[in-house]
Amino acid sequence: RHKFLDIARLFAVSLAMKSDGPLYAFDSQTYICPVSKRDSLLTQAQRIELNQGDNLYKKQAGNFVGEVSGTWTSGPLEVMISKREKVDCIVCITDGQQNQGEPFADVLAKYREQFNPQCQLFVLDVSPYLNAPVPEGRLNFRLAGWSDRALKFIALAKRGFGTLAQSIRENRGAAE
Repeated sequence: RHKFLDIARLFAVSLAMKSDGPLYAFDSQTYICPVSKRDSLLTQAQRIELNQGDNLYKKQAGNFVGEVSGTWTSGPLEVMISKREKVDCIVCITDGQQNQGEPFADVLAKYREQFNPQCQLFVLDVSPYLNAPVPEGRLNFRLAGWSDRALKFIALAKRGFGTLAQSIRENRGAAE
């Protein structure tokens, strides 16, 4: 399980450093994680400690929700709704498990209804489990396993599949 958390931390901080969006970590609580474009990736990833009541990243509104050691996958979305944060893209890094809170798919539907019906979701599943918090679809993408190419895929998919298909054709031609 620590391997999954290490991968998730590195990927999340790397992605947050390249974007202007918020970074939330979750276990049985949701933590707001400030990210600096100046501090090192590894240093910032190491700062994200879950199950720590007084850690560097404080849970939203100081409310303790659930028991420590649970998985509240929908927690960050619920915080985004309460803070009225509108984004075009959500990346959820998870092991595909959820045992607390409202189902992720239900909270995502509420988020899209209230803020952005075209919000894309990318689920990076860093575990060997076959569970996904939402079904795949036009706006929902699931990346199973870890690869450093996941960031590139997300960037290409955000631009549209015409660009992605073109990129694949160009990469095939370059490899031959």
